[in-house]
Amino acid sequence: MSNKELLQVLKHGVPYEGPTIVVDTREQKPYGFNGEIPTTKQALKAGDYSVVGFEDQIMVERKSLSDLVRCVGSDRRRFMKQMKRLLQIGKDGGEILLMVESSWEEIAKGRWRATRIKPAQVEGTILALMGMGIPVCLGTTWESSERLTERFLVGAHRRLTRGFRH
Repeated sequence: MSNKELLQVLKHGVPYEGPTIVVDTREQKPYGFNGEIPTTKQALKAGDYSVVGFEDQIMVERKSLSDLVRCVGSDRRRFMKQMKRLLQIGKDGGEILLMVESSWEEIAKGRWRATRIKPAQVEGTILALMGMGIPVCLGTTWESSERLTERFLVGAHRRLTRGFRH
């Protein structure tokens, strides 16, 4: 029993019944979700975060601003393959999200180093992904992106287990 589950039992007399978040083993600085929700690590086919038992149906791809700028430039081919895998999960009835740890204002400033990528290129890529059907959330900060990712994963799990598909 995890610490979270133990606290739940002590507080409410019932074990934790929510989802367990899957963190991809390749995540270098993974979200911790404040220890509120149990997590496990495993290699995911696509994305950085999912939910146990729904690894092919619920997917969040996370990008810091520097990652996204690199994906718009030198890593574009690899990034677009990732996005196509993500989009396919969505087309198959799954729940998907691209979480960007930035704001429109920060992107517009274009204060990244060692690249010739312009803010308009990053904005255009985000808008194109949205036009393709990939939901994009700009979480502004690492902390708010972590919180929103958690809420998305829990909500997606709830929708899929209760039959509320889009």
